[in-house]
Amino acid sequence: MRGRGRPIAVAGYTCLDVIPALGEVGFVLAPGHTRTIGPGRFSCGGAIGNTGLTLARLGLQPRLITILGDDDVGNFLMHQLGRFADVVQLAVKQIAGEASAYSLVLSAPGRDRSIFSFRGCNATMVAADIVGELTSDLGILHFGYPNVMESMYADRGRELVALLDEARRQKILTSVDLAGGAPQGVDWPATMRSVLPAVDCFVPSWSELKEALGVEGPSDDDLDLSESSHMASIRSAADRALDMGAGMVLVKLGARGMYLRTSPSIARLQVLNELVEEAGSWCGQEIYLGALAANVADTTGAGDAAIAGFLAGLSQGESAATACKLAASAAAFCVEAVGGASGVPLLETVLDRAVKQSLELRALRLPSGWHWDLQTHCWRGPRPSASNQ
Repeated sequence: MRGRGRPIAVAGYTCLDVIPALGEVGFVLAPGHTRTIGPGRFSCGGAIGNTGLTLARLGLQPRLITILGDDDVGNFLMHQLGRFADVVQLAVKQIAGEASAYSLVLSAPGRDRSIFSFRGCNATMVAADIVGELTSDLGILHFGYPNVMESMYADRGRELVALLDEARRQKILTSVDLAGGAPQGVDWPATMRSVLPAVDCFVPSWSELKEALGVEGPSDDDLDLSESSHMASIRSAADRALDMGAGMVLVKLGARGMYLRTSPSIARLQVLNELVEEAGSWCGQEIYLGALAANVADTTGAGDAAIAGFLAGLSQGESAATACKLAASAAAFCVEAVGGASGVPLLETVLDRAVKQSLELRALRLPSGWHWDLQTHCWRGPRPSASNQ
């Protein structure tokens, strides 16, 4: 790795994930009946537990900023996070009288997961809970899941914008991820128009992007990137996010990989001058990278692991193509182990896998106009910037 390696802070949603092993029993509510299931797992989830701890496993010693309640769940989460005290900077406050968040994750083989979630004090987090932990040495602030945190998305994201504006005033690159299951009845496109000018790196999944912008497109199950209309839908949505003010958009496509689109404006991406040698080399990028081959054991946290890999590349001063490959490799390591990011190794190992396996992605079939870049080993879109020629 070649960069200056400025620190990354991760802030936002934190919860306790309770994951029972259902096996073939599945899950059916049957009042009055007791069912025998397997062992349960208890882990720190949300942006802090997923993206934050993945960065720790990559060896980047992130700063983790969040709030918890002073209840039993909060105490357990403090204990869990404390186990990583030698590889993270903990900036966690427990709020007296508040309840902490938890999720009951029910998943049986061959079935979609069902999640029962209590959001706890995540709903009351405001900019002031985070701002005091921002320091000039930070290179990146990543905020996760604001669309399920009521105080952060209220009034068209006023608190979130205040936080991100302060970070950018300190020349800290801002990154925002969303969560599935955003509340109904919120004007999300209007909220995004308010928020995205303060977001340098927007990293939603395809379904989250559609919901946030209020756009149509193929479902996750139907998505076929060899179809020109499907790739055009992704490009159109990413361009809309850029038009709303985002600096770049990394769309997570699950088992189909990821799509990156960046602003053509050097002025919009000037914050990258704090991280990379040539910020202009990131302008006008359109990159697609498929998922790396992996022996899938558990997909929990794969999207957040991809974000961690991408931000790690940014923090180390890497190119856009290398950052995407780090994202794909981190996600591949994540899905090969049960328990979120527990299988993600140090960054150098992640990069080594990315370099070795990215060549396999040349065999993918993409619409006319896309071409395989022999130098950077990724797919380039039909509208490359001058820096890609």
